[in-house]
Amino acid sequence: MRRTSVTLHVRRARPEDQPAVLEICAHTWENGDYIPLVWEQWLADEAGPLFVGVLDDRVVALEKVTWTSPSEVWLEGMRVHPDYRRAGIATALFRYSLQWAAARGARIARLATSSENLAVHRMASAASFRLVLRQRFYQADAASGDKPSVVSGAEAGGLWQRVQRWQGLRKSQGLYHWDWAWQRLTRERFLGHVEQGEVWSWKKGPSVGMAILKRVQEPETGILVGYWDGTPTALPSLLRALRSLASDVTPPRVGLFAPEEPSWERLLQEAGYGPGWWEETLWIFEGALQPLEATPSPTHFPA
Repeated sequence: MRRTSVTLHVRRARPEDQPAVLEICAHTWENGDYIPLVWEQWLADEAGPLFVGVLDDRVVALEKVTWTSPSEVWLEGMRVHPDYRRAGIATALFRYSLQWAAARGARIARLATSSENLAVHRMASAASFRLVLRQRFYQADAASGDKPSVVSGAEAGGLWQRVQRWQGLRKSQGLYHWDWAWQRLTRERFLGHVEQGEVWSWKKGPSVGMAILKRVQEPETGILVGYWDGTPTALPSLLRALRSLASDVTPPRVGLFAPEEPSWERLLQEAGYGPGWWEETLWIFEGALQPLEATPSPTHFPA
């Protein structure tokens, strides 16, 4: 059978694209998609575009590019209408997004997907991305007990030195997540979180633990921890202290990620944590981008 070539036009999403986007997202997961909740926020992000792929005047795909630093981007929200899957559209939109970011100074791109999403694994591998993290999501209900303390500016420098010595940064490849985007935890970012009152610590003698967290308004979680670490003796108490802190939020529940390792699972179980609403292992991919001088043109792909 002779193969023809058609053009997938890629552009920024517009307000009038919302019905088409919602139709695409209605086929993502049985329990619903999060994109309708962030549609307005993504649309308003001038620096990080929400791209849509248009075929024959119909929006058939979307993907969001989010800047996490001047040289790092996070790719999320890749969706393709079920009538147009397995036609190369996702790969075309993915490559367009990478080229767009590279032309504007991005040198690293990252994405997350389910450990079971083989299509995305192949797409990422074909773009020379490598798997850097395997993470599981855990949750725990609020519990009574000692609460952690907000880290002050005077404590920040010493705590950052401890963070660099602990195991967590090595195990996480130097990454943490914030607003569900994995990015490099630098000293500047750490100090920025301290300034915002988002770094908390638990201390007792030589035992010290810390967490970078935020209060969120998500259906299943009131506190979302972006990074946590400490001396081995402090971690069980830190995890319980985070549960105590969750008693002040709605819903009274804390969520966090941990490496997919039996030792971490045992530690969390002993502190009262169990599998979260996202039950599959999350795979984080990372790829290096080569400099480009121009924005890519509409993408041709075989149909």
